[in-house]
Amino acid sequence: MKSKSNKYHAKRQEIDGIKFDSKAEALYYQNHVILLRKHFTVHESFEIIPKFKVGKKNKRHRVYSPDFVLYDNDGNMTKVIDVKPTKVTADASLRMTLFEYKYGIPVTVAKYNYRTKTFEESEF
Repeated sequence: MKSKSNKYHAKRQEIDGIKFDSKAEALYYQNHVILLRKHFTVHESFEIIPKFKVGKKNKRHRVYSPDFVLYDNDGNMTKVIDVKPTKVTADASLRMTLFEYKYGIPVTVAKYNYRTKTFEESEF
């Protein structure tokens, strides 16, 4: 495993050639995602607001990139997971809400407890 810090002081990890933003994401991958043996993506981007124009100004499109997206054999999204160390920020909350509104798939927040070394999952 290689590590590198980001702006939230999380240490980036690389496992099986996949780059994760934190140790918690890497642990979730190792302890949950690969055990499911389902097709999945990591940090896939979904447009939540298309580009638009206000007056003479062009506004950029906005995206939400959950940590993991699980798919069934037909390619349909079955579960969207965002790994969080503690609480969900206001920005993340807004992006998750817009994603749920547009795509109709609930976001599962997996909070990692560093003391007990366990994940607690709940729907956002």
